[in-house]
Amino acid sequence: MISLPRNDLEKQDILTKIIKKFSKDKKYTEVEVNEIIKSFDVDDYTLIRRELVNFLYQLVKRRNID
Repeated sequence: MISLPRNDLEKQDILTKIIKKFSKDKKYTEVEVNEIIKSFDVDDYTLIRRELVNFLYQLVKRRNID
């Protein structure tokens, strides 16, 4: 079972692996997102979903700054 580490670099590594399971051109329902996250055998998929949103927000924000 995967737990989200406190270390940001380790956390980003896990989130990046999960993000790679999503297709860029597809819109996902909440159920589909949850199923993809759960396929990684995580202990708290809701926490990981929130972290994914935060992580993706930071990526978009950085790209808009550059």
